[in-house]
Amino acid sequence: MSPFQSFLRGVFGVPISTPTTMSIKPLVAPALRPRPPTKPTGPSRKIRCADMLSFVVFAERTKTLAPFSSAYDAQVVSAVENIPEAINDIGGSTNLTAGLRAAIDLLTTMPRGLLRRIWLLTDGEDNIDSDRLFDEVERARAFHINVNTIGFGDPANFNESRLREIARRTHNGRYLPVATAQMLGHVLRSKPTRPTAVHHGEATVYVIDGSGSMLDLMGSKRKIEVVRDTLRELLVYKQKMFS
Repeated sequence: MSPFQSFLRGVFGVPISTPTTMSIKPLVAPALRPRPPTKPTGPSRKIRCADMLSFVVFAERTKTLAPFSSAYDAQVVSAVENIPEAINDIGGSTNLTAGLRAAIDLLTTMPRGLLRRIWLLTDGEDNIDSDRLFDEVERARAFHINVNTIGFGDPANFNESRLREIARRTHNGRYLPVATAQMLGHVLRSKPTRPTAVHHGEATVYVIDGSGSMLDLMGSKRKIEVVRDTLRELLVYKQKMFS
């Protein structure tokens, strides 16, 4: 330790250490980074913090791309950027049940003081393990998880009534048809539940269909790329909200 470092420690109580490894620069200054959620206290039992996010892709199988963290976290940013590559090894069919199950499993690890939410996006009809789908929907309801469903692209390709029913059976769930990238951005930034004067922390899992049809074009981009770009914009929006 140099004499100048000793002076800083003595006058300001600043601990000085010399880093030995390189680390990824945070997206914002450390002082602005939100604290992780803590156990709720007081009569409201609601946690006030930045939203916690996780991402799951599904087709025949599921893959969790990032554990829960804030929109500032480098791992969350990387997960969104890598969504198109992440679907390469999960099969080509559509297993809504597996995607929903993975999201519920993640949310049950989060404190109850957080609003727990799922956005389930698909562009096709589930064709694997479909007889167990509503068992998972009932499990979501039992854990007070809000499930919102998005029918993505041409309505002729997905079962709209089934997506409506998934949302209807959960707490304040909504079904939203989305045909364009602009509509998807608007939907994901909307508030599915009643607005409150104070923002309560949310734990949200974005469950993204990665089946073969998500490689089809929507405009000039593949649908999975449209989803990635929209989620990238969502992260920027949330970073601004909590900076």
